[in-house]
Amino acid sequence: MFVALALRAEGFRVRRTGARTPVADAVRMARELRFELVALSFSLASDAGLAQASVAALGKAAGKESALFVGGSGLARLKLAAPARPTATVGLLLDAID
Repeated sequence: MFVALALRAEGFRVRRTGARTPVADAVRMARELRFELVALSFSLASDAGLAQASVAALGKAAGKESALFVGGSGLARLKLAAPARPTATVGLLLDAID
């Protein structure tokens, strides 16, 4: 929620989906709404396999038009491939999109 507030403060229109949003729904939204930025956050309790699949699916859906940022306490357990950009803090995310 803090990331959404910080992005709104920077002038972004934010669509926050919540932790229990099915990956297929997030992929559909990314395609239909043509987001400039997709940000995912994973906790230590996140299933690493599901997190990997989510990042891969959203990276593919986002395409070259959208930046894909991944963060959260579970970030260290993930093996990220382009176009996903690891972002450890909200400050680094905001710096990267400026």
